[in-house]
Amino acid sequence: MKSYIFVFNGGATEREKLTEILNRVPEVYTWRFDMVSCFYILSNSTAKEIAASIKAQYPSIGRHVITKLGDEYWGNLTSESWHFLENCEVAPESNK
Repeated sequence: MKSYIFVFNGGATEREKLTEILNRVPEVYTWRFDMVSCFYILSNSTAKEIAASIKAQYPSIGRHVITKLGDEYWGNLTSESWHFLENCEVAPESNK
């Protein structure tokens, strides 16, 4: 399992549309968000495969990028989001 960061050009309305799509895309195991224009994705697929699957269901999607979390990163996220990205699993406290 790999963790990805998916950033898209849009606000809450765009996020709602993409939420529905991510729930249908077989390449996406699960996802979460804590910022308006960004999803965190867990998948066994490549970034290119995920993007192609999203694009197939949403041909008019605007600018976006999907990148695998690498060795060099830093930021201010929730502990649940860091756990999700670093351990490729939903944080135990998120299951309550």
